[in-house]
Amino acid sequence: MIGPLTDVLPAFHGRLPLDAPGLEVLGDRELLELRSAKATFG
Repeated sequence: MIGPLTDVLPAFHGRLPLDAPGLEVLGDRELLELRSAKATFG
């Protein structure tokens, strides 16, 4: 995933959609989506 760090980190943790303006997913998008769906914080 590339973009500003202030957008990448929230997107990585599921707090910002992966298709948000300024973000680009490189590599396996399905794996990133699966990781975001399965990961829990808190």
